[in-house]
Amino acid sequence: MRVPRKVECENLLITELHYGPRDFGSTESQTQEDEMTRRETRFEKYEEYVMPLVAEFVGMLIFTFMHSMAAQSVPVIASAINDGFFVAIMVITIGHISGAHVNAAVTIAVTLAGGLRPIMAPLYILVQLAGSLAGAGLAAVAHGSPTGFFAVGAGHTVGQAVLTEIMMSLLLVFAVLQSAVDLGSPIAAFAIGFAIVIDIFIGARVSGASMNPSLSFGPAIVGGQWADYWVYWVGPIVGALIALVIHKFLLASRKNRCLLGNCGVTPMKPQDGGETSQQSPM
Repeated sequence: MRVPRKVECENLLITELHYGPRDFGSTESQTQEDEMTRRETRFEKYEEYVMPLVAEFVGMLIFTFMHSMAAQSVPVIASAINDGFFVAIMVITIGHISGAHVNAAVTIAVTLAGGLRPIMAPLYILVQLAGSLAGAGLAAVAHGSPTGFFAVGAGHTVGQAVLTEIMMSLLLVFAVLQSAVDLGSPIAAFAIGFAIVIDIFIGARVSGASMNPSLSFGPAIVGGQWADYWVYWVGPIVGALIALVIHKFLLASRKNRCLLGNCGVTPMKPQDGGETSQQSPM
């Protein structure tokens, strides 16, 4: 018995629907989804690991160049405004990318405070040093001779310079931890920038007011100025660690404070009959 043409067409349509286009279409759709997932993963890795390093390098390069050129100005106010305002600009422009540390002492303190993954800290410092060296080299070319290096002021001892660097760095890093890391304040840039301005006003004639091991690195290399160079690593890092202790144990918000606080551990809601468990934040 011959099957009517209409039925043949219907059978063919059913066959196509169940075995043809739907299978091929599903495979193509899955391939597209996999490709989009891979692209998204690449984007995320670039934004998470590469962009912050690029931002720190570029920021440090420009910072060192600007600092070195402004260092030729006789009035202390010129260096104070240049460095303070520049860091404020960096916090606003690259703060959302890398945190705008542009300072090894800040990177160490922020990492220990939980604001940066430990694996990224040495990479931050390396690119900061590279940026500082590049910026100092460009400044030497632009000025005609090496400039921007730090030195203990005339009439002052190394001990006085170290103490001054410790206290200035304490203020700077305290401003970073309290306003940016803990509160995430939209005006953190001004607190940090003004801290640098004040520090340079009070410390420029004693130690040169570095507060920044990364900033002192490039000019020292390019200019070959190594006298008392250790002061500009020890002072800022010790000051940063003191600021970290004050912040973390005494003055941070409850979620981040270790004394009578959660110390960065997020409490979870009671589970299974009222028992409470905790997990560390990412």
